[in-house]
Amino acid sequence: MRTETAAHELLTSLDMVQGAMDRMTPSSIGELLSSRLKSKMALQIFLVQLEGRCSRLRNEAPSQAVVCLSLDQKVSALGLLVNTHVTKWSPTAISADLDGYRAAVGNLFHAIRTVVIEAKSLPS
Repeated sequence: MRTETAAHELLTSLDMVQGAMDRMTPSSIGELLSSRLKSKMALQIFLVQLEGRCSRLRNEAPSQAVVCLSLDQKVSALGLLVNTHVTKWSPTAISADLDGYRAAVGNLFHAIRTVVIEAKSLPS
């Protein structure tokens, strides 16, 4: 899978989470949990593709190493953010604080989209 395809699938999965979150009530969390799992898997695939692309660029176009280093730093920070998010926002915590969860998801999705946008600037 190409990085562009993985990025598209990741962004689509984020939209699915957003839709599930918009429809969710404290007693109907199943759709959200399912879409959240799919988005986590899409993120993992995207990050593997991105690492492969940066690895190739470091060898083929050393001038892109700076962009890849910036992405590496953002991906590391994103990994911590994702782990913290998933640990904090259990199904019980989500049901207990939907507004807090929505705010946390907004912050997380902003960080993910920032990485996707920067990755799109890399040469093919």
